[in-house]
Amino acid sequence: MEVQNLSSVHPVAIVTGASSGIGLEYARELCSRGYDVVMVSNEEERLTQHAGELSQTYEVQTWPLYMDLSLPDAAEHLHGFCVALGLQVEVLVNNAGIFRYEHVVNLSVGVVRTMLMLHMNTVVLLCRYFGEDMRKRGK
Repeated sequence: MEVQNLSSVHPVAIVTGASSGIGLEYARELCSRGYDVVMVSNEEERLTQHAGELSQTYEVQTWPLYMDLSLPDAAEHLHGFCVALGLQVEVLVNNAGIFRYEHVVNLSVGVVRTMLMLHMNTVVLLCRYFGEDMRKRGK
């Protein structure tokens, strides 16, 4: 993915699962407080629509990033996206998640693996990548 450097003049936050529900409300609140927000979701149309609305309403920059965070290299790609843009992330909201209303023994192993990757691996890796950047900046 080729991106141009659009480094922000405002503080930057990332919100995963930002296309609806609590994630969208986190993004809205951060925008209202003057943050530029990288909004990540696997719901492309809703994500793009809400990112545009928030940017216009609060006069901040939003970056809608359509991405499946359950993929093994998702955290690395999200971090690389921000580095390529020159963004210095100050807030990371790990909100993305999936839930099934049934007993875990009734779920396929594939679904369970997806849930584990999204809820554990990606979350920890995002904390690792962005936490290292924050520590280097003295945060």
